[in-house]
Amino acid sequence: MRIQLITMPRSGSTYFYRAINRYTYGYLCDDDVGWGEFFSPWKMRASDNYETDKANRLKIWNSASDMFIKTHMHYLDDAEVLEACRSSDIYNILLYRRDIFQAALSLSITEYTGEHVLYTQDTGFDIKQADLEKSIDFYIGYLEKLNSNYYKLDFAEVFAFEDLTFNEDTDFHSTLLSDKFIRKVKKSPDKKRITNYNELYEFSSKYLNGKTTWDFK
Repeated sequence: MRIQLITMPRSGSTYFYRAINRYTYGYLCDDDVGWGEFFSPWKMRASDNYETDKANRLKIWNSASDMFIKTHMHYLDDAEVLEACRSSDIYNILLYRRDIFQAALSLSITEYTGEHVLYTQDTGFDIKQADLEKSIDFYIGYLEKLNSNYYKLDFAEVFAFEDLTFNEDTDFHSTLLSDKFIRKVKKSPDKKRITNYNELYEFSSKYLNGKTTWDFK
């Protein structure tokens, strides 16, 4: 199935995407964090030919049977990307942030420092009110589009940043999607299937002189 996390910047989407990706289709992608922001205009413009790259990405997404991407709402302002994300068989998850001030402030900080995930700026600095106002307007504009169903998208699940626990196991299993991927949750093999378990244990105990466990000191 095709899964898409639709979100806004600074809403916990990097974390939530990785938490879900861990249990879904991350293993199908060469990148450890999966396909990520597959339709990021900045990523596509970094290629040798933007239109060719976009066409290739649209082809991959439209023909994929198993894929998970993250899409920021402003990527949907591209008509071709929006059309590709409107299919009724896409499992859309919406992630938003209730606190507009904190979201806008985080965006302003990111634009000031240029740091999106790893943060090294540890000295004090001022954020201009005009920059914060710009960030607030950015959020309000897209939240209004959400409320009016401007993009005409159906969401299978909706989450708020403030409700995330930031524990990957807990947050993934809070999704309805988790029921579809329970088979991929890693579990210890059932050792009771080994009919000569006791015999093997006795052998290893003798072989290891009774020291069948080890600890780092």
